[in-house]
Amino acid sequence: MPDFDKIQEEFEKQWRIMKGKHSSYLSSVETMKTAQSNCSQSVKHCKSYMQFLNNEISRLEKSATTEEKKKLAGVKLELQRKEVEMRNVEDVLPRRPGLYLRIVLGALNISLSSKQDKFAYKNDYEQFKIVVSAICAVLTFLLYFFIQSRVLDTVFHFLLVWYYCTLTIRERILIANGSRIKGWWNIYHFISTASAGIMLI
Repeated sequence: MPDFDKIQEEFEKQWRIMKGKHSSYLSSVETMKTAQSNCSQSVKHCKSYMQFLNNEISRLEKSATTEEKKKLAGVKLELQRKEVEMRNVEDVLPRRPGLYLRIVLGALNISLSSKQDKFAYKNDYEQFKIVVSAICAVLTFLLYFFIQSRVLDTVFHFLLVWYYCTLTIRERILIANGSRIKGWWNIYHFISTASAGIMLI
C-alpha cells in the first residue's frame, strides 16, 4: 500500500499541474482570438484607407504639378510596398473560405497560423499526390495488361474521383493560405473529377 499511496499522491500532483496548464491554455486561446479579431479589424480599416488613397492619387495626378507628381509617385510606391506587407499580415489571420470550401466543409476556419504548419500541409499534399498517383499507375498497368475485371475497373475510377475531389479541396485550402497554385491547375482537377465521375457511371 505505501507504493500505491505514493503513486496516487504523485498522480494528484500531476493532475493539479495539468488543470493549471489547461486553464492557462484556455486563457491564451481567448487572448489570441481577441487579438486576431482586433488585428482583422485594423486590416480592414487600413485597406479602406489604402483604397481611398489610391483613388485620390489617380484623381490628383491628372492636374498635379511636376513636384506634386513626384510626391504622389512616392506615396504610391509606399502604398504598393504596404500592400505586399498587408498580404503577409493577412496570411496568418483567420479568413472566410471560398464558396467551394463553404459547400464542402461549411463555415470552417481553414487558416494555418504558422509557416511551419503551412509547410507541413503543403508537404503532406505533395506526398498524397505521389502515393495515390503511384497506386493509380499500378492499377492502370494491371487493368491494361493482366486483369480484365469490371469490378476492379469500377474501384479504379472510384479511386480517381476520390483522388481528384480530395486534391481540389486541399488545393483550395492551400490557396486560401497564400499558396501560389495556378487557377488553371485547380480547374484542370475539377474537370478531371467530372471526367472520372462520368467514367464511373
